[in-house]
Amino acid sequence: MGAIGGVRLEAQLWNIANELRGEMDADGFRDYILEFIFYKYLSEKQYLYANQLLETETVTDYALLTDAEDIEAIKGESLTKLGYFLRPDELFSAIAKKAMPTRRTRATSSSKTHNTWTNASKPSSPTLPSPPNGSAKTIRSSHGSS
Repeated sequence: MGAIGGVRLEAQLWNIANELRGEMDADGFRDYILEFIFYKYLSEKQYLYANQLLETETVTDYALLTDAEDIEAIKGESLTKLGYFLRPDELFSAIAKKAMPTRRTRATSSSKTHNTWTNASKPSSPTLPSPPNGSAKTIRSSHGSS
């Protein structure tokens, strides 16, 4: 990418960030976004691990799993292996879907914001390093018993 292209990309990214943060100060926005990135990482790690456990089952996509016994079994395995647990409805992709505006609202909203949410909710491989053994804290679900 040439110098001019890099400058344009940087300007476009700053414009998108400014549009998304609205009246929030830059430091607050940074903290807010970093929390989202970390939650997305944890969510994807849970999703991939649960899908490994579901490889021999009828439902192999954790996001679509509704059987309470299977979810409890995955919960136990996840708490042991990952140190935390997220239910399918607590995954980043499920929450992002709930946050999506309705079609009528979406038509009038900024396409940049819509594309940002759409791209953020697409599963990808986790890219952050795993925490050292024993340093992960357990996240307890607010849905059901721990």
